[in-house]
Amino acid sequence: MSYKRFFLSLALFASFFLAFLLIFATIWIKKTFGAEVEIAQILFHIQYPIADTDPAFIRGFALKALLPSLLVSLALVVPLRILASGVRVLWRLGRVGISKICAGVRRVFGFGARHSVALRMVACLGFIAFATKLIDTKFQVREFLAQNASKAYGSFYESHYATPPLEEIATQFASLQSPRNLIVIFAESLESTYSAKSTPTGIGGGG
Repeated sequence: MSYKRFFLSLALFASFFLAFLLIFATIWIKKTFGAEVEIAQILFHIQYPIADTDPAFIRGFALKALLPSLLVSLALVVPLRILASGVRVLWRLGRVGISKICAGVRRVFGFGARHSVALRMVACLGFIAFATKLIDTKFQVREFLAQNASKAYGSFYESHYATPPLEEIATQFASLQSPRNLIVIFAESLESTYSAKSTPTGIGGGG
């Protein structure tokens, strides 16, 4: 195999694998986590390592998304004459009286062998277009991108945050005869009733 053909096959495999991975991953996500999953949730969760992820999810993704994508991509990139030979051998080992089926299979693979590169390139582009459309339909990607492109963020924290005088605090802390521990609590969110001066009977809260 020439270098040109090798790199072409490698590029086709990568393209097929990406297309099928997007398709199978979309199906797996919808079946595993429900129809209400949004692209923002996916982008949020893929930022974090999978060390603490339930192994069942990892196995499910590997078996239902990665493995099918790999097998289908290999089947489409491996030279069709090799696949044709394998199919002929399997048919010959099978029942007697299927010569017409074998002839039809040979004709199909013969046509593919004569047009293998062109057919696979067209098929690859078709699957990529289908995968893109599927993801956009299932996760509303274009709507998400449009919303984020036009979203304006305020400068509340930038305007009001003041860097604490750490060196001064450290100096004062070191000069104490019996220094106490300083506990700093960062709260991402709190129960709204914590800020209420009075709460209904039976409901906790209040600062």
